[in-house]
Amino acid sequence: MDTLKEDIDEAKNRLEAWWDHEIIDRPVISYYFPRNGSSIAGFFDII
Repeated sequence: MDTLKEDIDEAKNRLEAWWDHEIIDRPVISYYFPRNGSSIAGFFDII
């Protein structure tokens, strides 16, 4: 995972703080970016 995200330890700390209702320095976010030819509608049918 370190090869994909250099600051993985900081991200884990940020997520843990969010879970504990604390604020560190920025919000935890998630996003979805569909690849060419795929539909976001299919993604929302899964979740």
